Amino acid sequence: MKAIVLYESKAGYTGKYAAWLAEALGCQACALHAFDAATLGDADIVVYGGGLYAGGINGLKSFRSLLRAQKGRDLRIAVFAPGASPARDEVVAEIRDRNLSAEEKESYGFFYLRGGFDYTHLNRSDRFAMNLLRLKLRLTPEKKRSGDARGMLASYKKPVDFTRKKNLRPLLSWLGVIPEAEH
Repeated sequence: MKAIVLYESKAGYTGKYAAWLAEALGCQACALHAFDAATLGDADIVVYGGGLYAGGINGLKSFRSLLRAQKGRDLRIAVFAPGASPARDEVVAEIRDRNLSAEEKESYGFFYLRGGFDYTHLNRSDRFAMNLLRLKLRLTPEKKRSGDARGMLASYKKPVDFTRKKNLRPLLSWLGVIPEAEH
């Protein structure tokens, strides 16, 4: 088994997971924007990670372009997407359905990993979008705010990091690296 882990990370949570995953797989992690497709070589497993921004997986379009050039190769492909929300089944299904085609859902492994949120690491356009969300959350009467909404509002003041190596267990199990019973 020869694997490669590719990723795009803005705030570092996806990069952290990519590094842990590459360590577990005994391979390299490489930022997709800096990756030379020729180095894909004889890899038979390709894992891609991109953080969630407005429900979309960062860099997924570029990853698809890379895979088109590999058409005909027998690759095992997994995609992981870190986000700040708790991993509820309906949230994971919505992210998967919004980002993956029917064919990709059939053949790729998809994994949502709890990431984090640090407002200070956002660029101007991401800050604008997140300020709109903060305004929406603030306008919701306090009694009607969910626990998630209260937590999100608090994270604007104090960054949160939910990344844990153990969150990779389902992905590693899907790849056959750790037995199913261990996750």
